[in-house]
Parts: sequence; C-alpha cells; structure tokens
Amino acid sequence: MPSLVSSASRARHHRRHRQRDRGFARDVAGYPRAVEAEAPRDGPVPTLVAAASPEEEARRVHEAVEHACVVGNPAAAGRVAVLLLSSRDDRRDERLRRAARIVDRLRTTRTVTWANDPDDEDARLRMATTDDEVVVASAHLAKGFDFPSVVVAGLGEPQRLHPRQRAALYVACTRAVDELQVVILKR
Repeated sequence: MPSLVSSASRARHHRRHRQRDRGFARDVAGYPRAVEAEAPRDGPVPTLVAAASPEEEARRVHEAVEHACVVGNPAAAGRVAVLLLSSRDDRRDERLRRAARIVDRLRTTRTVTWANDPDDEDARLRMATTDDEVVVASAHLAKGFDFPSVVVAGLGEPQRLHPRQRAALYVACTRAVDELQVVILKR
C-alpha cells in the first residue's frame, strides 16, 4: 500500500527534528546559537559537570545524585534517575563496565534499580514500580517516564555527537522535571 505521506513531507519532518536535536546539543554544551529561537524543550536548565576519566565520571555522577537526594527538592527524594548515553565508539562490554562502575559507586550510599538491558522485558515495569532511591537506565528505556531529578552520564564531547546520540540526549534531558545535571566525559 502506498504511503499517504509524501517523501518531501517526511524529509521536512526529519530535517526539523535533526535541527531541534542539534540545537539542543549545542545548548547543553553551552555554545551560543547563530539565530535565537524558542527553546526546543521545556524543563530545568542543565548543570554541566566535566569528568576527565570514567572513574571521575562515576564519582561526579555519585556527587550529583547525593546533591539531588540531600539538597534537592523534597519530592525528588527517592526519584532520581541516572540516564546513560552511549557513544558510537563504545563497545558493548566497555559501556556495561562504565555503567557497572556507576551503579557500584551509587550502591555504597543509595538503593539502586539498574534497568539498563533493552532486551529485559521487565525493565520498564521495574522502573515504574520501584521504591529505590535511584533508577539507572538507558536514555531510550526511560522514554515516557518523568523524574524530579535526572543525571545524564556517558556523554562525550557534545559538538561531536552523532544524530542518534543527539536524539538520545534530548530524550534523556526531557525526562527531568525539577533538576537536570549532565556529566560530560572529556577524553
């Protein structure tokens, strides 16, 4: 059956989304836009935190979670999400090692639900029903959920993001309701 949407219309739609994602990634990185436009999302202004190594990234994520749980919005206590992004260069085992490092560090002071396997059928259910203080998940797995406080980790240099990574960053950042911290791993 032929598509009711023309290819030109689909191309305009995809171009508009690529521009939105590219503009958002520049905003997160702190780069000025060439032309000021309406903000592509509604939510808290991100706080950027730089990390020089994966170990420092885990430490910075832990500090951000502690800040959100102790200092943040009282409603955020118990609902902090750490959303993980992956770069094109990351191998699956390296990505899982980095995520495990973050989860292990968080478990020293908080109860954590790790719902990071996209093949796990029950991961979304665990995210929705958990009483744990922190939920660690991939950005795409968190789609459709909102959290009072979100910490985005696994982000490399924002100016070198692939279009899919920009879209994942947009999804992750739009999950935040009250507080958003983005940890940038500078390699």
